[in-house]
Amino acid sequence: WKPYIDILPDKYSNMPIFFEDFYKNFLKGSYSLEMAANRQLDLRSEYEGICRQCPEFRKFHHLEFVWGRLVVITRNFGLDIHGTETDALVPYADMLNHMPEKQTDWKFDNKLDGFTMVTNRSVARGEQIFDSYGRKCQGRYFVNYGFTIDNNFNDNDAVILADLPADDPHYSMKVGCLHGRRVREFQVPAHYSEDSTGQSDNNHPRNMFSFFRFLHARDKELMPLSTNEGYKLKNIEPISIRNEIAVLKHIQRKARESLARFPDPLALDHKLLKENRFMDMNHRN
Repeated sequence: WKPYIDILPDKYSNMPIFFEDFYKNFLKGSYSLEMAANRQLDLRSEYEGICRQCPEFRKFHHLEFVWGRLVVITRNFGLDIHGTETDALVPYADMLNHMPEKQTDWKFDNKLDGFTMVTNRSVARGEQIFDSYGRKCQGRYFVNYGFTIDNNFNDNDAVILADLPADDPHYSMKVGCLHGRRVREFQVPAHYSEDSTGQSDNNHPRNMFSFFRFLHARDKELMPLSTNEGYKLKNIEPISIRNEIAVLKHIQRKARESLARFPDPLALDHKLLKENRFMDMNHRN
């Protein structure tokens, strides 16, 4: 594997987990700061967990481990190999850049006993072929891969925090149903869509509205939500006029709080992108 390892990046200075305050200041208000901080904690936890099970692993510095994990995070493919779900590094295939519209289909072919990647359209001589890294918001592209994309219609870096009001008359019951997690984060796209393809639970608008409807359900409104396991939190249709008004007011308040965390308006970002006078790609991203 040495020839492959030798061509891998020797550093990942484009990854937000390594940013100093200078670049972090440009990300004020952005959820990517929290995602990067969580990624740092996860990587440290993984390293310490391995070292507890195998003390000899400490001969590798924590930053060496982080480098290896970033190689995997930024390049791995999720595959089914002979009925076993696994992840794999695939040299050459991992060199394809990202485009939201999928141009390739790839898999592990059990008959050929190897990885195959096939284009799903005609390709001209010398034309670049792209892969799709999935539908994600800018923050996830940035934290996971170290880049952002223009015209990302799945983007919304303003996170809406759905919190159960402390004065809710059914507070104890609802907290129990939520397993103690009275606050949840939703990062829904700016455009509403029922299409949940490739969307995580906290990116889907329907899930956000459903959760808020549960938070504001009162007395008899809770009965239709009851299940054998407790209460359902997804696919909740409008319950009542009172409930829906409370939901919309709550979302409005939380949206404004989220926007207020950004020091500059979105129009300024658009202006800077149009002028395109940045120090480097980290600044632009």
